[in-house]
Amino acid sequence: MRHLFLCSFICLSSVFSQTGTGSYHSNTDTLFLNEIIAKEIAWIADSQQYFSPGNPADGAIPTHRSETQNSQVSPYFSTLAAIGLLEDSARHEHARRYMDWYFRHLNRNDIYGLSGTIYDYEVTPAGEEIQTTLIDATDSYAAMFLVLLQQYVTSTNDTQYMLDHKLQIDTIINVMVATQQSDGLTWAKPDYHLKYVMDNAEVFMGFEAASWLAENVFREPALADSFSNRKQHTLNGIRNLLWDSLSNSYKPYIDEAGFGPTANWLIFYPDAVAQLFPIYGEVSPATEQESKQLYTTFNLYHPQWSSISDSGQDFPWAFLSYCAMLMGDTTRADSFFLTSYNRFIQAGHPYPWHTAEAAFLIRAAALRKISPVRPTSGTWHCFSLPFIMNSNNVDSLLPKRLTSVFRFQHGYQQCNTLENGVGYWVKLPAGDSIRFDGTPTDSESLHVDEGWNLIGSISEIFSADSLVSVPDGIIISSLFEFQNGYVSSDSIEPGNGYWVKVSQSGIIILDALPRNK
Repeated sequence: MRHLFLCSFICLSSVFSQTGTGSYHSNTDTLFLNEIIAKEIAWIADSQQYFSPGNPADGAIPTHRSETQNSQVSPYFSTLAAIGLLEDSARHEHARRYMDWYFRHLNRNDIYGLSGTIYDYEVTPAGEEIQTTLIDATDSYAAMFLVLLQQYVTSTNDTQYMLDHKLQIDTIINVMVATQQSDGLTWAKPDYHLKYVMDNAEVFMGFEAASWLAENVFREPALADSFSNRKQHTLNGIRNLLWDSLSNSYKPYIDEAGFGPTANWLIFYPDAVAQLFPIYGEVSPATEQESKQLYTTFNLYHPQWSSISDSGQDFPWAFLSYCAMLMGDTTRADSFFLTSYNRFIQAGHPYPWHTAEAAFLIRAAALRKISPVRPTSGTWHCFSLPFIMNSNNVDSLLPKRLTSVFRFQHGYQQCNTLENGVGYWVKLPAGDSIRFDGTPTDSESLHVDEGWNLIGSISEIFSADSLVSVPDGIIISSLFEFQNGYVSSDSIEPGNGYWVKVSQSGIIILDALPRNK
């Protein structure tokens, strides 16, 4: 649906940074990623329309600010840009001022008779604000703003801001409710009766955010359960009606009668790109085989996206670099970092690069620096260090843990320091996650004993079939990871821990490009 406004939604060893001569050389990867993040955050903040208090446009974030003609302000893209600002604590004020602008511009009775929606705007070079009556998708606008609110609270702990705007937040949530149908899916907007996989993946995120706010900020557990049930209803609709089991892909949309086209992978947007939205929204988590299959198929049909040269790309699609990082695909992400840095960042951010593109690049680069271990519905995490850390002290790495950290070596042992290549267990507060920042490691060796062993990961995702043992052939089981129970895994992903059984003592080598097999 995003094409009604803009067609755009919007391995570390191969990252480069620019020299004074315009050539590229291998450099400290973290420095390059930090440069990308800093420059793009600064550009979004500079693009933000800041005027004196009371000016209607104060806090608005345009898609691409112009000094000579009207700047477009689409709240959908602006919200994505504001999410990018949250990666820098010094820019939280900018994100809050955008949220102030959004709240000030909520409709009380729009062209559909709804309250809590928001129109697109234009801002003249002189700062005059012009309201339109355009809304690309009421469901996505509301959903992503709720995601921004949740991420703002988790970044700042500013719950009072949410309490001050509770009535407005309730009306925004009701925008999603107003178009959610009995099958769990939402219309794009009240007068546009198509149910898009992209929109509904975002609505899934929106109800998750609404439930989180109700539970953790407003202290209304019954309301939190209600939104959680709506989230599940959305998930069921996506799974049951948008998933096409014959083609192993999602229908880009369905109509009122429940019919929709089979995805044509040759069509870059919306068909192929739409397949990645369930990954982005965690409808289909990156660890699931379905996500791996969809992502693999996408790259088979569109292998050049990371160099921004696919024939179907009208826009850079930094969204794809973020999806690549969710999938652990650092090779393509690194290629995109380099291309976008050279073509857009260093060139002064020419159109079609815009603030939502910059935000997705920021988030992808931030993931490239760290390894998040995503929380399960429980609180126990089986994790490992995918980076070489400045400090391996448990207290500094996991200050919010609820238990000691344990490794398995002839039984469980409590640990005060962590090692690369080893798998660990820890219990965290519900909804918390583990984030590590360090220097990538592309190979680790780990001593294993006869029987079951808990091994770790490196900075690259690689196939379980690539595991090397010394002596050869001692691995006698599949790999098992913990996802609300043990499941087999065909890959080793950064940050995770895995059980593996060996027939005798020896060494297991974790290496994305093993030299001997």
